[in-house]
Amino acid sequence: MGETKSKSVWYLSKDCPQGLMFALQGEAERGQVLIASAFLDLGIEWCIRLKAKKEGAESIAKSLLGRNQPLGSFGARIDTARAFGLINTQEYRALDSIRKIRNDCAHKGFKIKLNNKTLVDHIRSISAYIDFHCVRDNLPIGKENPWLELFRIRKISFESPSHQTFLLGSLLLHSRIGEIITVFTGKEWGAS
Repeated sequence: MGETKSKSVWYLSKDCPQGLMFALQGEAERGQVLIASAFLDLGIEWCIRLKAKKEGAESIAKSLLGRNQPLGSFGARIDTARAFGLINTQEYRALDSIRKIRNDCAHKGFKIKLNNKTLVDHIRSISAYIDFHCVRDNLPIGKENPWLELFRIRKISFESPSHQTFLLGSLLLHSRIGEIITVFTGKEWGAS
């Protein structure tokens, strides 16, 4: 992968999705929101860089993705990933909701919880993505979802149903980003 794999995404590719699960362990709800969002942000950035490399525009992407650059924010990256067809409409809506929740957690500090009424629409959007993903992959919806087992194995508990929805949606999106990266690299995500 050459220059597209930076030190900032090393942990992103390490045993995915296990790397995300490991990073979430021992964190409070707010910390988990910030960590899961950071993983998704870096994953989307990596997808854009790989798409640009495929199109012969790696140096252009590098200049656009830098700090204080047009694609330097999570929101701009989500919009770009959708515009380039890297993600579908459901993924776009869920990622944008995660971004908005992350912003609330980052800027409102400890005053915000995922079961807060102001976040209901964002949680619904993530829940709709989970349902879409489960129907697409023929998985059970609800407590029988096999992805929830990863949280049980890692002893990650949920403070509320909204917390569970946020983390499950983040994990499923993280996995989807891995699928996109695999398409571009021809390697299983996390493989050396």
